[in-house]
Amino acid sequence: NIEDFIAQEDIVITYTQDGYLKRLPLSTYRRQRRGGKGKIGMTTKTEDFVDQLFVTTNLHDILFFTNKGNVYKRRAYQIPEGGRTSRGVAIVNLLGIDKEEHVTTLIPIKSNELEESKVNKENNEKYLFMATKKGKIKKVTLSSFSNLRNVGITALRLLPEDELVGVRLAENQEDVVLTSRLGRSIRFSGNLIRSMGRSALGVRGMIFGSQDYLININLVEPDSEKDLLLITEGGYAKRTSLKEFRRFKRQGSRGMMSIKLTKEKGEVIAVKVVEEEDEIVLISQQGIVIRVPVEEIHKTGRYSQGVKVMNLAPEDKVASVALISGERANLD
Repeated sequence: NIEDFIAQEDIVITYTQDGYLKRLPLSTYRRQRRGGKGKIGMTTKTEDFVDQLFVTTNLHDILFFTNKGNVYKRRAYQIPEGGRTSRGVAIVNLLGIDKEEHVTTLIPIKSNELEESKVNKENNEKYLFMATKKGKIKKVTLSSFSNLRNVGITALRLLPEDELVGVRLAENQEDVVLTSRLGRSIRFSGNLIRSMGRSALGVRGMIFGSQDYLININLVEPDSEKDLLLITEGGYAKRTSLKEFRRFKRQGSRGMMSIKLTKEKGEVIAVKVVEEEDEIVLISQQGIVIRVPVEEIHKTGRYSQGVKVMNLAPEDKVASVALISGERANLD
């Protein structure tokens, strides 16, 4: 077996707007203090920018969920390793997706977890929660994807002009937290959502104003001591205890304000559930990367504005944010 000759290591996977994918050792990115300038992490074309950055290990399975509601599977080591400033390989060559399709979420799955979920689904079933731009949410069993091969399958049926924005794997009975582009969040029990088949549309999870839409879904334990971290396009970050977000008795409302936005800060670009010992990696549209400890972002209330964590050029914006758990952050 070729995997007997592959040593396990933590890696960073980057994916650009034009569909270029690569992996690098996590140690490539050194830590910096809050407000640093970062360093170049990728060379891109003028019209291209880094869209997503993901941390995993090279022996995990990766589920690739696309904006069109399809899902593909590859082993992490099958993603070609690139240099620090290289663009990587075109994802159309790796997954065979359409040009109009792009990856919205990458989910790491432990070796054989998909097969085990099919065998043990009656005793220890796991679920995937999916959320769309228009606020739809859907709950699907992990075993529904146990037969994935090189060809993708439908994970979610979408309405016209809607798209899949995020997918999360549920480990236990958890709460769902949905967050919008204009900084509103709603929290409710995942038990309110019944399990559905792969072809189902889902149910309403959140409603919005005319200029707003959903950008993120997170899952948290009901008694979680963690924080909700929001990062804006202008390089600002805001950390608030999850205890300040009350649990709604039903899904489908506008939720609560989670950050006070200004023109300088821009709109919310990423939302993460974090702990003190975690770190975040921010990457800008121009390919600049910075790694910042979460503890340097002071905890504040829901109505505060946050602090600046990345200095950007006037024409640059934050494009993507990856979370590094405290355990991985201390490896290098």
